[in-house]
Amino acid sequence: MAKNYLRLDKIPATGHIESVVSDSEELVAGQFVELGAVLNVAEGEEVSYTKATEGGTFDALVAPVFLDTDADAFGDILDDTVKIGKPARAFILQKGDVVSFNAENAAGVVAGNDVKVGANGLGVAPAITGDTVIGKCIAVEFEPGVGDLAVIRFA
Repeated sequence: MAKNYLRLDKIPATGHIESVVSDSEELVAGQFVELGAVLNVAEGEEVSYTKATEGGTFDALVAPVFLDTDADAFGDILDDTVKIGKPARAFILQKGDVVSFNAENAAGVVAGNDVKVGANGLGVAPAITGDTVIGKCIAVEFEPGVGDLAVIRFA
């Protein structure tokens, strides 16, 4: 499994966030999802989901809560997942929002590329003719302890 790291660069404080929960697998940072029905209203609102498909559309981006980047105390910052049965944040992105994906989840993406939803709905990939373009890579930056990040502005 690829390492997962996501940096929320420019998301408005008023942005809409849903809670999604998986009963079958861990949710990872950078997973694009399509939202479904509202579940568990009595216990706290959660929304069902399916993984987005490569080159298709999406409703939200899973971004687990990330409280501290001290890898010694809290584990590997490049393995950002939410355990089975636990709620994860899913951001409903808007035009102009900026999010950075680690190189493993943005394979082949360089500055200037239009991007699409990546394989299995995880991360981004260079868009080709016929793909749904979800944004543009505006830069590739280096972050210590993580490596290269593809900075994506959403369309």
